[in-house]
Amino acid sequence: MEPEDGSYELVLRNNADTKANPGEWAYWTDNGAVLENVPRYEDGSITFAVSEMPAGSNCILRYQPDLEEGTSYTFTAKIKIVSDDPTARFVYGYDYRSSVSLTPDADGYYQVTWTGVVSAANQAFSITVNSDTRDMPITLEITDIVFTSGAKA
Repeated sequence: MEPEDGSYELVLRNNADTKANPGEWAYWTDNGAVLENVPRYEDGSITFAVSEMPAGSNCILRYQPDLEEGTSYTFTAKIKIVSDDPTARFVYGYDYRSSVSLTPDADGYYQVTWTGVVSAANQAFSITVNSDTRDMPITLEITDIVFTSGAKA
């Protein structure tokens, strides 16, 4: 199962609204965070460019797979951090795994694989931009996005 081919502008949605609209990528910003532009899904890729991220703010991409309750799924993608901020990173999944535990390839992309379960108790899958300094722009280039459906528990 992959998100639809094609192109669409992401909508600003909190976690509950994202879960209520499965199969669509969404984004969230708060507390003064500013994006360079509204992110777009383009045939398996998203560029998420954060220009300002004050302390206490959040910059999050979210996706709820369109699967039955209790069904497992695996997310895979390549994610590149573009920033002059040496502390720039991303966390992913509803259990907030960090890119600091991954090693980028020669082109600077991190290969991300994460498995979760669609459940009312779980949040939507997310990718969150983070930094210790929060004083420089950060862009995530996310490519080769694939969600694979697994077994139903």
